[in-house]
Amino acid sequence: MARAPDLDSMSLEDLTTLRDSIEERRSRLIVQAREDLITETRKRAEQLGLDIEGLFAPPKIEARSRSSPAPKYRGPNGELWSGRGRVPIWLRTIEAEGGDREKYKIE
Repeated sequence: MARAPDLDSMSLEDLTTLRDSIEERRSRLIVQAREDLITETRKRAEQLGLDIEGLFAPPKIEARSRSSPAPKYRGPNGELWSGRGRVPIWLRTIEAEGGDREKYKIE
């Protein structure tokens, strides 16, 4: 392994030149590593039968169809409510006037 230079004995100009050389070498290594990674990824994707463009796209998941719950209550004007969630206004009004929720229950 190469011996590290004695930075304390270097001039500002020498240090600047060394820094620029290091950054240039670092940039070349990053570019090469990126190209190697792309090549390796393309080969692996090809082995799996995948195209590189679709490799990082999120997988397509079929949406589950949700059925609505069956209505449990029918209002005086044909309104329906499943009994889940907030109590509808029509039923709140009936109950506020002293009416019974069970009268509107669908059997």
